[in-house]
Amino acid sequence: MILGILEKVSDRLQAGSYPDFGDIDKILEFLRAFVDTCHHGKEEDFLFPALWKSGIWKERGRIEDLLADHGKGREFIRKMAEAVPGMEKDTRSRPVTRNPMPINR
Repeated sequence: MILGILEKVSDRLQAGSYPDFGDIDKILEFLRAFVDTCHHGKEEDFLFPALWKSGIWKERGRIEDLLADHGKGREFIRKMAEAVPGMEKDTRSRPVTRNPMPINR
């Protein structure tokens, strides 16, 4: 669901609409708190070591690939968070030709 909302945000930004930056902050907080800390954290702290120890995944590369994917996700979240202040500044410095878009809930 969050990825679908982010896709809509991206589409509308490309079309010239501006998002509600409060909603963007909430999305980023969800991605940081739930996806990264809870979901990825549990995998990294409990699941991956258990899989390695049990021998289910004898090839260390599989776990390393998943850890690399987690790192990419963290990098995407970081880049999105860094982009928001510039986008907010841009919306204040030039007139908006369309209404700010609501995110459907």
